[in-house]
Amino acid sequence: GQSPFISGAPAVTLADHTMVNGFNFDNTDAIFGNGIAGGQISNSTFSNISFPDRALQLTTSTGDFVITNNLFDNINIAVNVVDAFSGSLIISNNSFFAPNATNDVLRLRANDGGTILFENNTLDARVVAGSVDLFEIRTANSASNLIDHFVFRNNDITFTSATGFGRFFQYAALGIGSTQFIFEN
Repeated sequence: GQSPFISGAPAVTLADHTMVNGFNFDNTDAIFGNGIAGGQISNSTFSNISFPDRALQLTTSTGDFVITNNLFDNINIAVNVVDAFSGSLIISNNSFFAPNATNDVLRLRANDGGTILFENNTLDARVVAGSVDLFEIRTANSASNLIDHFVFRNNDITFTSATGFGRFFQYAALGIGSTQFIFEN
């Protein structure tokens, strides 16, 4: 089985998708999107996906992207957003379970000026080895790559560590400018 590969599409819509026992060969990600102009992933299930594979790998998106009403069960890296990801990234009403985390659960990198909304999600992560960030947000070395707003609202989070070192939130901004953080409930 080869993972769905999405490249250069005007927009991406994936709904009611189920992927279990993810791929553990050739660094294959469950969903890989590159050069897309926004889209939505909803009502889908991703389970038993182990590092180095990622449940969602989104690269170079130029529009709003919505991830909503999904289950990520027994995963390591749930969502990895890299490169020039502009527009708004909305992650809402999802459940993330990472009982054996050895890598950052949510990586959101180089969001080009847009808003990240993380709302009404359930997260339960347990670090078993290594240094793990529940959220890792990084920006490129450019003022234009700063995130305008990060909104974190109404989430239910359990984050524990068995042996490894864990951080709830890491934000590394290399650009010049400002980011507004909003944390509620």
